[in-house]
Amino acid sequence: MATVASPAAGSPAPVPQSRTMTSKEWVIPPRPKPGRKPATDTPPTKRKAQNRAAQRAFRERRAARVGELEEQIEAQKAAHERTVKELREPTTGGSGTTSNSSAAVPRLGLSLSCADAYKTLSSHRHFDRAADDIGSWLPKLKALPVPRPQPGPAGGRGLGRDGRAPIEVEAASIMSVLKDFDVRFGRGE
Repeated sequence: MATVASPAAGSPAPVPQSRTMTSKEWVIPPRPKPGRKPATDTPPTKRKAQNRAAQRAFRERRAARVGELEEQIEAQKAAHERTVKELREPTTGGSGTTSNSSAAVPRLGLSLSCADAYKTLSSHRHFDRAADDIGSWLPKLKALPVPRPQPGPAGGRGLGRDGRAPIEVEAASIMSVLKDFDVRFGRGE
């Protein structure tokens, strides 16, 4: 066994070895997180130009959509007028044709009222809010009862219990809903 020689008790303490110091302290930057974009600031003029272009495109899309909807409304009105004209012509068929026609008139009136309500909404100042609210109004309009013609006394015209024709009852129901709608948006009384 070899023994390690220790310094003698009277000898001076050993001198520690000097460490080599570098002239510059190196700092490693933190690694960027994956999936992040580098932090480059885009000039405000470029952002403003992009915002203007996006706004212009949005306005064009909205105007095109409103134009399409207006065309659809006009087509529905023309079809409605054509159907009403056909229904008002004297029928040559039996009583079954007349009852089918009179049952179709209230439904057509309801669809025309829905189209008119939508046109009113599209011209409303608060278009976005009104467009959201139309979803809650359409079920209410569709849920209105469609009165069936009831046989009157001695083959009458099919008046209801209150003495009014079914189409008058339907029109009164639709008008009350539309009046309520106009009041809600501050366009009525």
